[in-house]
Amino acid sequence: MRADGRPCLYDEAAVALFAPVAIASVAAPLSLAQCDTLDQAGAVLAGSTAALCAAVVAAHPGCETHLLAYLPTVLDRAAPEAKRMNLPIGWASPAFDVLQLEDYDWVTAGDVASTREGVALASARLGYPAARQDYLAGFVLRPEDKAQWAPIEAAAAAAWGRGVRGVHVWALPQVMRAVEGASVMLDQREPVADAYGGGTLRWIGGAACGLEQAILQSDDERVTLSAEAAVGAAPGLLVLLREGCDKTVATCVARFGNIVNFRGEPYLPGMDLLTRYPGA
Repeated sequence: MRADGRPCLYDEAAVALFAPVAIASVAAPLSLAQCDTLDQAGAVLAGSTAALCAAVVAAHPGCETHLLAYLPTVLDRAAPEAKRMNLPIGWASPAFDVLQLEDYDWVTAGDVASTREGVALASARLGYPAARQDYLAGFVLRPEDKAQWAPIEAAAAAAWGRGVRGVHVWALPQVMRAVEGASVMLDQREPVADAYGGGTLRWIGGAACGLEQAILQSDDERVTLSAEAAVGAAPGLLVLLREGCDKTVATCVARFGNIVNFRGEPYLPGMDLLTRYPGA
C-alpha cells in the first residue's frame, strides 16, 4: 500500500488479470465491489507463491516452506479489510509448512493486546497450529533504546507459552557502532564477562562480508580482535559473534550446560594419556 492508503493494484498486468475497481484508501469504508477487488488481489498473490513453492519443492524434494507475516502491517487496525490482499485465504494451511509471525512495532510500543489479538486472528484465518508456527523476535537498533529488550524478551517468552515450534531473535547478528583499529563497539553488552574472548567475529555486511576474525577479549560492549578490523569494516555493519570457550569443565557446566559433549580428560594426570606423570 502507498502512504495515502491506495493499494498497489493498478499496473497493466493486474488490470488485465482481474480489472480492479478504484480504491482511494483501504482505510476508508469499502464497498462490496472494492472488497471483492482485494480478495482477487489476494488470490493472485496466493497463486504466485504457490507456484513458487511448487517449483522449489520440485527442485529440492523434502525442503520446508515458510510464510513470514509481519502482523502490524498485514493486520493494520486502520485498514481492517487490507488482510484480504495482504494475508489471503489462499495462504491457509497446508499451503506452507510453517507460518512465521513477527510483531516488532507492537512489542516495542508495549501493545500486548494487539499482539494477542493479531496472533489469534492470523492463526484462525490461516489454520496453522502453534506447533507449526515460528515467532520472530525483534532487535534493538540504538543503544539509547536498550529498554526495549525487556518487552522483546517478554514477547518471546509469551510465544513459547503459546507452544510455538521455535523463537528466532533477529538480534543474533548485532549492529556494530564503531570501529577503531582492532577494537569494535557493539550495540549491546556481552552476556557474561569476556564472553567473546577466544571466539570469533564474522562480518555480515560491507566489503568485508563473509570474513571472520578471532577475538582476543571482550569487555562490556567492546571486543578486541587479534588484528585490525578487516578492510571495509565500518560503523553500522552487521556482525555475527560466536562466544569463546576456555575449554574447562567449570565453564562447560556453568556457562554452556554442555558437559555431556565435553571431550577433554580433566581428571587424568598430565596433559593426556601419552604424557602422564611418572608412576601415574
